[in-house]
Amino acid sequence: MINEITSTYSWIIWIIIGFILMLLELLDGQFILFGIGLVTIIIGIVDYFFPHMLLWQELFLYGGLILLFFIIWWKTIRVSRKERMKKYGSYYDKIGKVIKDIKPYGQGKVEFNERVLGSKVWNAIADEEIKEGEKVKIIEIMGQIMKVTKV
Repeated sequence: MINEITSTYSWIIWIIIGFILMLLELLDGQFILFGIGLVTIIIGIVDYFFPHMLLWQELFLYGGLILLFFIIWWKTIRVSRKERMKKYGSYYDKIGKVIKDIKPYGQGKVEFNERVLGSKVWNAIADEEIKEGEKVKIIEIMGQIMKVTKV
């Protein structure tokens, strides 16, 4: 009875899992979970049209489609480190002033005279202690935190 229900409605399970993965992508933002969710929904659609497909066949197809997705993602969608450096490159070497002490490997705050990626004040880290009022320059942008060094 349970095998009959799961084999009859397994396509719904695939599609639900696919939508859950796509929703989880909203938290991640790398487009990976969205692609895996899309592949999972495709498997659910295939399972609907071919209900007598064996589980190992579905999993083999699933693995192949995920591999294909990752190849496409790697070649087209993924943003490489070099491209990120080009995007942020104009901000490197910008000079700012520390407004909250930065401890070694700790977080402080830096203020710039002009907006840097939309904000004048940034959380910052450094490999050395930098006191309030000292001048710093950007050496790396890591999401919402800048790595800085003394000028």
